[in-house]
Amino acid sequence: MTAWKTETGFNEMHTVLIISQDMEMAAVCEGLFKQKNCYVVHEATAYHALQTTRLLLPSLIIFDLELDQPEHVALCSQLRSLTESAILLLAPGEDPQVLKYYQAGVSEHILTPVNPLALLIRSITWLMKQEHIPGHAQRINIYN
Repeated sequence: MTAWKTETGFNEMHTVLIISQDMEMAAVCEGLFKQKNCYVVHEATAYHALQTTRLLLPSLIIFDLELDQPEHVALCSQLRSLTESAILLLAPGEDPQVLKYYQAGVSEHILTPVNPLALLIRSITWLMKQEHIPGHAQRINIYN
């Protein structure tokens, strides 16, 4: 017996918000997510990312902005205050700023450069966790 109701494995359609200034990466990811029946929104600025989060309450947020900007840490914190959905941070592994993003609410740090298919698999894993395990959307507060 299978627990999934659709061919994607999801019980509902998910909204994915990609916050990135890398248009090419966002377009590739958007195509992959759409194949999995996800509604994808791409925003390149903090202001529009906040507005979109307030309006759509995305199931997943992919955060791919420059880490050394204090306003981006603040954006991450604001996103966390708006939603319990997973926030995936795309960043180099050696960047010392990553800790600040975990403190601001990131759910997982994914090393860049990232293969778009690998990102899709990690994203689907988070979406499935959120859908099937109550309260799993919350991050683990190991740094606070």
